[in-house]
Amino acid sequence: MIRAATLSLTTLALLALAGEAHAQDRIFRAGLQVGGGVSFGQGGNADLVVRPTPTFLDVEVRTWSSEEPTLSLGGVLRLEVGQGRVGGAMVPRASYRRLIGTREVRVFAGLPYFFAPYTMLGAELGAGGRIDLGPGFGLVFNVMSSLFFVGSDVPDGGAIVMVNATVGIELGVRP
Repeated sequence: MIRAATLSLTTLALLALAGEAHAQDRIFRAGLQVGGGVSFGQGGNADLVVRPTPTFLDVEVRTWSSEEPTLSLGGVLRLEVGQGRVGGAMVPRASYRRLIGTREVRVFAGLPYFFAPYTMLGAELGAGGRIDLGPGFGLVFNVMSSLFFVGSDVPDGGAIVMVNATVGIELGVRP
């Protein structure tokens, strides 16, 4: 578990520091969000099982270049805290972002990987936004759908689909 957490944090750091070889400004944002939703999966008797997803906390880091502000790279360290169990995951993400006045709208794709206490690997698509509340401070929200197809918590020959939403705050961080 410690090895997986170390790998997760290393991956997030590398994504945050990736950049071009020539001079440019990098913009960094860090946020904390709370979320939840619903999951769909196949039960033991092939019936569809629908249940709430555990409440979770997301710590997100994003960065982009002043020369290419529409492409954002980053990741999420996710901690599930609901339904009587604690779980950990990382989600490397790439986003396409557009500014509309002081508001940001974005679509993103990610690769969620749960590493504790069970494993699941999948793909994620979502959309979200940010509303500025002050210099370097904003309200963020996301809606995402994830498909998990491999792992110890995925039924044999099946898949799990999660639809989640998050809301939280985001701060601008100067390098």
